[in-house]
Amino acid sequence: MKKNIFFVILLFQFAFTKAQTYHPFPTSNAKWEVYEWGPSQFPTSFKYYLNGDTVLNSTNYIKLMREGVCEHCEMLKSTPCPLPICYIGGIRENIPKKKYIFTIQIH
Repeated sequence: MKKNIFFVILLFQFAFTKAQTYHPFPTSNAKWEVYEWGPSQFPTSFKYYLNGDTVLNSTNYIKLMREGVCEHCEMLKSTPCPLPICYIGGIRENIPKKKYIFTIQIH
């Protein structure tokens, strides 16, 4: 009897839950910052942003760019050590399936 009551409560709990609300991925002015720590215990900060369009394998993507600053250099020299701006790849949204697709370009 206790098992039946448990399962009934469990079923009611799942009946009233909701999934996350879908939010489309921004196609412009999207920026985010990431801090990575390596073996040196000093962080490297990267800024990722969207910049223009590109075509990869006959499919349109938005360019994903990255720039960064090595904090280890900053600690040693008192000035930041900028890392070059680089093209990471392309990102696009498959609207009907609500998926984000990312393609990495290695140079």
